[in-house]
Amino acid sequence: MGFPTTLRQWLREARAGRLFADLRSRDGFLADYLDLAQVDGLIERHRSGFEDATDRIWRLLNLQIWGQMFLGAAGEPSRLEASVRTGNALET
Repeated sequence: MGFPTTLRQWLREARAGRLFADLRSRDGFLADYLDLAQVDGLIERHRSGFEDATDRIWRLLNLQIWGQMFLGAAGEPSRLEASVRTGNALET
């Protein structure tokens, strides 16, 4: 149900690199819970077209944002949070 989006393609484009950098960050929310080498592999398989990991990457991005916004440390927002708040999540 719903309407189609081009999220799969967006996540393969170079401008998604900012989002992936935050997912891979050792300071990010997910770093304490996931093996970042596995996250790197998932991202690379998706970007190369070997595997469609759109849904899993989308869930990870949402969990990262949620964790940083609601469970993260006080102070400056992360680049990811700031880009989401300004609506520039995929801009370079």
